[in-house]
Amino acid sequence: MQFKSWLKDNISEAVVYDELSGRLLYDKQEIPSGYAVHLTRLPEYHGFEAFNQATDRNHYTFALHPQNWQDTFSALVGPRNFYKVGYYRPKLIKTTPNTLVAEMQYVGSPQLYIDSLRALSSANITKYHMPELLIPKDEANWLENRFDAQGNWVGTGGGASGILPIANDTKRICLALRSKHVHSRIGGQVMQRECWGTLGGAIVGKMSPLQSAQEEVAEETGFHGPYLQIFPAYVFSSGNFKYYNFIGLTPHEFPFSPAGAHSWETNGIHWVEYEDLIKGIPNYGPYVMHDGLVALLNNSKSIIERIVKDKPKL
Repeated sequence: MQFKSWLKDNISEAVVYDELSGRLLYDKQEIPSGYAVHLTRLPEYHGFEAFNQATDRNHYTFALHPQNWQDTFSALVGPRNFYKVGYYRPKLIKTTPNTLVAEMQYVGSPQLYIDSLRALSSANITKYHMPELLIPKDEANWLENRFDAQGNWVGTGGGASGILPIANDTKRICLALRSKHVHSRIGGQVMQRECWGTLGGAIVGKMSPLQSAQEEVAEETGFHGPYLQIFPAYVFSSGNFKYYNFIGLTPHEFPFSPAGAHSWETNGIHWVEYEDLIKGIPNYGPYVMHDGLVALLNNSKSIIERIVKDKPKL
């Protein structure tokens, strides 16, 4: 009772505790259809890492799901967090057709946060403990959010993309060792952690597949270029999802030096001889190869071999 009394007096002028219903209300009423409660400083509460990896937080406004916002807000400003009441600066904002839902609990585990992303229009909110909304800031110019057959979010650019780097001076190929926090979903099953793959990820916003792939390489390894040449390669397609592969010719072998916020995706890189790589398919050393890497090696064999054998024209 002490908490209820304190909450009623201190939470804010807009958000109040209703004694009769036992619920938090916005401006003394339920949230109107098409609106959500935006906490102005919410991103500062639970960090930037998951936002940067999943969606690029600069493109979104974050809010609490209108059906569950009272419980989520109460959890955020519970008895041990009294001093944070008012800090969040709640206000009412409109949702949009491209609004996403994510599980706020997973902000410390970027891959789980990504896996929880669903369209607001089809999300089963009963499966979320603390659902939050990601509302595009520029809906008029926003690309449609894309989902695979299992309903998993795969970006806003129509899929994902990646680069397989090859060093021009040594002709060796760069493999990325995927961390235990990154995985693929095949037939609804979580698979392929800690295996060899390319460097890539979901296409976000209005980036082209190539632009997105280059940014992923920079984030995951610290290599920002230059590339001597980039060759379009095998494109994997399944329903609405596409993964665009590129072969990137670099001047030299670059070191592994990822940005701090992005270091969770890749455990390291390894430069290997092409002949050693293809002899071991689907394995290389103690780790297996990701299915996407195997498909790329098999379907873009002619491009890769022309590069490593130093033929002048492709």
